[in-house]
Amino acid sequence: MNFSSLSMRCTYGARYPTWRLNARLLGAAQEVICDHTNRRGVVADHLTRALLSHYGAAILTRNQTAAAVVNFRLQDFSLQ
Repeated sequence: MNFSSLSMRCTYGARYPTWRLNARLLGAAQEVICDHTNRRGVVADHLTRALLSHYGAAILTRNQTAAAVVNFRLQDFSLQ
């Protein structure tokens, strides 16, 4: 098996209203910020997700690596 990440450490960040992500969402969001380490113990990337407690789901809002930072914008949302 080829694992790109050997460990993950997550912390909670800010709480904010979900309308900041999309005007149609209800409730509040809680940031969950995770660092993934590689085989050498070096942090390979930082992922930020928004935990949507009203929906019981989390969505990726930011991905940061040494090469790039990508901020995601939520245009539409549905659960099945």
